[in-house]
Amino acid sequence: MSSSVVRTIAIVNQKGGVGKCVAPDTPIFLNPGEVKSIAELFQAANEDAAERVVRDGGVYIRPRQPLRVFSLDRNLKIARAQVEWLYRGRADRLKCITTAMGKTISVTKEHPFLVCREGELAWVRADELNIGDFLATPRSVPETDDGGVDLLALLPSEILAHLSPEAEAIVQRHLTAILSLASDYSACILRALLGRPRTRIELDGISTQSNRYRILRQFSKEGIITRTRDRRSGFRYTADPVAATQWVLRCGCSVRAVAQFPALKPFVQHLQYCNRFGHICPPVAPMFELTEAFARFVAIVLAEGSVDPARIVVYNCSSFLIEDVRAFAVSCGLTPRVERLPTQWRVTIPGAGTLVQILEALCEFDVREKRKSAQVKLPNCILQAPLLLLAPYLGAYIDCEGSVSQFKSEIEITSASRDNIIRLQYAFLRFGVPSAVRMSRQRATNSPRMKKRKYWRLEIRGASLCKKIYEQIPLQDERKRTLLARWSEGKANTNIDLIPAGRLIHSLRIGGDLLQKEIGLQGSISDYERGRSFPSRDALQRIVKQLERKASSRAHIELAALADADILWDRVKEVREKHNKGYVYDLTVPGSHNFIAGWGAFIAHNTTTAVNLSAYLAHLGKFVLLVDLDPQGNATSAFGVDHHAQPEGIYESLAGTAPLKQVMRATTIEGHKLAPASAALAGATIELVNLERREHRLRDTLEEAGHEFDYIIIDCPPSLGLLTVNALVGADEVLIPVQAEYYALEGLGGLMETISLVRENLNPGLGVLGALITMYDERYKLTHDVFHELYRYFPNRIFRTVIPRNIRLAEAPSYGKTILHYDPKSKGA
Repeated sequence: MSSSVVRTIAIVNQKGGVGKCVAPDTPIFLNPGEVKSIAELFQAANEDAAERVVRDGGVYIRPRQPLRVFSLDRNLKIARAQVEWLYRGRADRLKCITTAMGKTISVTKEHPFLVCREGELAWVRADELNIGDFLATPRSVPETDDGGVDLLALLPSEILAHLSPEAEAIVQRHLTAILSLASDYSACILRALLGRPRTRIELDGISTQSNRYRILRQFSKEGIITRTRDRRSGFRYTADPVAATQWVLRCGCSVRAVAQFPALKPFVQHLQYCNRFGHICPPVAPMFELTEAFARFVAIVLAEGSVDPARIVVYNCSSFLIEDVRAFAVSCGLTPRVERLPTQWRVTIPGAGTLVQILEALCEFDVREKRKSAQVKLPNCILQAPLLLLAPYLGAYIDCEGSVSQFKSEIEITSASRDNIIRLQYAFLRFGVPSAVRMSRQRATNSPRMKKRKYWRLEIRGASLCKKIYEQIPLQDERKRTLLARWSEGKANTNIDLIPAGRLIHSLRIGGDLLQKEIGLQGSISDYERGRSFPSRDALQRIVKQLERKASSRAHIELAALADADILWDRVKEVREKHNKGYVYDLTVPGSHNFIAGWGAFIAHNTTTAVNLSAYLAHLGKFVLLVDLDPQGNATSAFGVDHHAQPEGIYESLAGTAPLKQVMRATTIEGHKLAPASAALAGATIELVNLERREHRLRDTLEEAGHEFDYIIIDCPPSLGLLTVNALVGADEVLIPVQAEYYALEGLGGLMETISLVRENLNPGLGVLGALITMYDERYKLTHDVFHELYRYFPNRIFRTVIPRNIRLAEAPSYGKTILHYDPKSKGA
């Protein structure tokens, strides 16, 4: 395009490889409360993906089913958010971050974390973290919607529901569907014969030959099927629907049928496990929802029980725990035996095959294998339950495996399973109780083996947290309750829950010309301001309250936000590098761009230049068009527009199905228009290949309306594909934002080679405007090293203006605003 009419600038954010990813085993805390590894989430989404994009050696998956997480919002509050994309790529090396509270997470070196340094918040890369940095971790998560946990969807199809005769009409109406949901061979054969008469040969795919003959003989004897001779194919079998209905009422239907047809639920008399070959276990009373008694029973069995395929045995010194197990077993219709041993009690539940199968489905272990204590973990169905149901589980588990110190306000829970401890840590977060994790080697108290094993210890410290446990979680152990009551009345520990806000306090005091005594904590203020100590949350809240009438500056607002944030500041203890042979993963969370993850709960982070440059040009009185050519649609989202909801966008113009003027839309900035990305842009690289003038599609499109604008800014995708080539062909000049890191320099060679090829073959007038340094932080030597390296590529073409590392600049897109409108006085502006 002719620069005398309009100046077209392509902004190429070059990406050299995988960034901002976590290790495959990283736990992700989902809404409403379950914990799954990020690799498991990706695999599930990949099997039923709404959209799949392969780019730069990585795979992007848009999940068909909503995937919700917890995220830190712009007000520093933990809120619910939805995942838009899941990513899988590769990385050879990871950074393993360990905090003072024992939390760990493994990420790529580029992955940012929210850090508070001298009262200023910033997203800092993993390889730039320093020992002692204050790292943001969640202190609590919002409560889920009230309601029970429906167990029907979790039970296996082998669990049969026996119905009363009153359910005959419902069964007859849905007979075929009910039989299709069963897994035993008898129901499968009956379902096949209800469709049409079949021969033995046509039933070959169902079970073994001897088992088929047995089932057919039994059905014939009971009058459920009839057979007629066929000269060509032998006997044909036909099922009688009325007799088949009576068979279902007599033998039961799968619980999956009850889940699909809720009208059957009132007629369920009992549940019974039946395998595919027809072997059955003793029945139990119906259990369709999680109850407090069931939650306590599961906790006691996981902590103290031994589970066999047909028997459950629990040992414990506390008679009230044994009574809980016995009472629940009786309520299920079973007959437990309680015995007094020399040093403890034992309760045995024989004939518990059906109950064991239910526990296996809910508690995520295989009863056919020997269950070890290192494999125990808090079931997800209980972890995501309402607090009224989660609390009894935690109370029973503390009764079994927990201890309350006699000498200090501390609760400990020990387990040989790291997964179990981490899930317990997330569970306590739901009550607003953060905790620490420690690892130790010790001998098991209930094992004759003298070898030390690895154990994990969950620690909850402080009078305020003990008080929350005492008030919200029901313990039955009188000794532990008495100790908790004593510690909950103690004074708060001022060395717990610290906030590094000394610099903010200093600027607030100096800016308001205030004396130390006017702030409310004379003497301690000097230590806070000099960084010798840090205020606790309670102390900071008192300072904020004291200054409400004396100060109303920005520093006071930021101080109040820190004091009221859903953040627990944990200090970095260790940063080490480790090798990685497999994949790495990431989640895209629009708006907040972070999610809660890790072994102990971290706040993990996930196109600013094009957006803000176009906004500033419009502010200067120029007519500007911003073209979002990135399938991720970040530039579109930055203006508060959901690119997935756009019926038409720049892709439709490239494909020739809609003119550019039709897809352009005005923004809130005068003289500024946007050609948004749409959902279809993700497939453009493949679909444009076969079109004529494929490299010139954008150039031809811009010529339709180019005369209306002074500048056209093109936000390119972070890859050197066909969309980027289109941008280079349609542009007059290229502006290259480069982060002040070596990772961003890796792809510059390929980019410059692409620009040379485009200049030689497609766009001779293409020039390089220069390189713009972003994420600039003069405190790091790396920043200055990047400057020297850039001179190799752009001698005398590096802009003096740099874009600093700034939290306000990172927040602006989540508000749907440019930095010019979000915070024009910030460093990023």
